[in-house]
Amino acid sequence: VKPNSTINLTSFIATTNQQVCINSPIDNITYSTTTATGAIFSGLPAGVTGNWTANVITISGSPSELGLFNYVITLTGDCGGPVQAIGSIQANPRPTPTLSGPVSMCINTTGNVYTTEAGFNEYTWTIPSGNTYTGGGSGDNTATVNWLVAGTQNISVNYKNVYGCFASTPAVVSVTVIPNASVTLTSAPGTNSQTVPINSAITPITYGFNSSVTGATVSGLPAGVTGTYATGVFTITGTPTLIGLYSYTITTTGSCVQATATGTINVIGYKISGNLTYDKTAVLPMAGVSVQLKSGAEPVPPAIAPVPTVLQTVTTDVNGYYEFYVPNGTYYLYAANAAAWPAAAVAANDVTNLQRYVAGLTPNTVDDTPLRIRAADINQDGYVNASDVTPLQRRIAGLLPNPNYKAPNWMFENPVIVVNNADVPQNFKGIASGDVNGYYPTP
Repeated sequence: VKPNSTINLTSFIATTNQQVCINSPIDNITYSTTTATGAIFSGLPAGVTGNWTANVITISGSPSELGLFNYVITLTGDCGGPVQAIGSIQANPRPTPTLSGPVSMCINTTGNVYTTEAGFNEYTWTIPSGNTYTGGGSGDNTATVNWLVAGTQNISVNYKNVYGCFASTPAVVSVTVIPNASVTLTSAPGTNSQTVPINSAITPITYGFNSSVTGATVSGLPAGVTGTYATGVFTITGTPTLIGLYSYTITTTGSCVQATATGTINVIGYKISGNLTYDKTAVLPMAGVSVQLKSGAEPVPPAIAPVPTVLQTVTTDVNGYYEFYVPNGTYYLYAANAAAWPAAAVAANDVTNLQRYVAGLTPNTVDDTPLRIRAADINQDGYVNASDVTPLQRRIAGLLPNPNYKAPNWMFENPVIVVNNADVPQNFKGIASGDVNGYYPTP
């Protein structure tokens, strides 16, 4: 004799009348049975199943359809039947939040408001770290964000509806925070501060930018040099045609705060260079002498005008070397020595050679070079004659006054230099006035 079948709830009583959010698992409902051989389940929502094994019934799963579902369990192979158990499962809807607000802005932009639906519970905001915000709490349907971190990032929100259900996925806004512009030298260090001869190509100068830059402009370049922007690179190239020191500025274009970069291009001309030596057979450099490049010839004494313009001035080094850089043109070379008149360079032999020259006697050392003839014009009247002898004698003897000794302490050749698309080598000589035999050993 088989006893009657039984079915008894073994899970909490509340599990037989539960509410869950759609697609969320229910709390398992369990029963124990006796003298049954199986069970039939009806009324369960899709996604929820019942199982009988070894007198244990388990209802589990996640409802995938909305509504109130009253289920019935009927035992099979029972005695005293039908033996049944009932319960209900209610699958509640989830909310579908939306989120609106700005999606693109410059870094450090404040007051960006993001809004979702009002009137719900337990708002859950996710705002990327590094940024600041107000609102965005569990009771707020808005958040006001100050975007302080550059790049693409997401702000999101979720909330519970009246059924206590969160959305399956939060509402998300993808935000692009544009950085301020930046510019970086990408060519070799020093290319942004280079010196180049006139009419010679500069070493190309390149700059790179960050993603916020859409273009760039440049100002201050020398004639013949240009700058171009292409695919994130700014390149300065060309051949300068005017001498001078040029300071250039690159300015980015695009959104947000722009950036600048500066540099210099020093354009020097064709080289005029050479050595200044004393007017004697042995090579004797004249160091520390001021060499001037002028726009025209100086007046020949006794004339005092016109006075040419001094274009450039340099000082000879220990080897008597000097150099200038100039554009094409005609130039006049002059020199000035601040050293005192060298008494050791001029003696009685110079007077004798001067007297022989005046008398038309040869040999004499005055005739050796044009510069010595100039050094013999002691009174600077434009001629070498007997009137130059006495002031030279008085200078050698140290006699004062000596008003007719008008020659400068030092005299120099004054070559005329024509620059025509090429460097020009130009040596020239100097001499102490009165040293008509070129004796002076150490200028």
